[in-house]
Amino acid sequence: MDTENFSKVFETATKLLPQLTGRNTSAIWGWLNAGANADMDICPTIKLLAEKKPDIGGFSYFTNAILKAKQEREAAERAFSQEKAIHAPVSDARRAESIRAAIKYGVYIPHDRQWLREYEARV
Repeated sequence: MDTENFSKVFETATKLLPQLTGRNTSAIWGWLNAGANADMDICPTIKLLAEKKPDIGGFSYFTNAILKAKQEREAAERAFSQEKAIHAPVSDARRAESIRAAIKYGVYIPHDRQWLREYEARV
């Protein structure tokens, strides 16, 4: 059981939506067991939807959006890793394009973000 990530998700959600404190938390376990990442899929999705709809009544409200975020992240990760494998070494412009796509889908790669900032400052 991933109690650390469960706690992180629960605290994020209940801080934004206090009405969820006493609600059934089985959806959180379902997301984690399905492979959703607390930092990259779950918490950002909860934050986004909580801003749009502050009267959410249960954790299951987030399920479809979280699973979609997970699928999109995994697709971006696969595309990014395939891109690196197929086109190594890639041109700077192509690398910048790949990094932008990864960032768009929530793939957090600190050294690539730094490289992109430096590249964009040069161009």
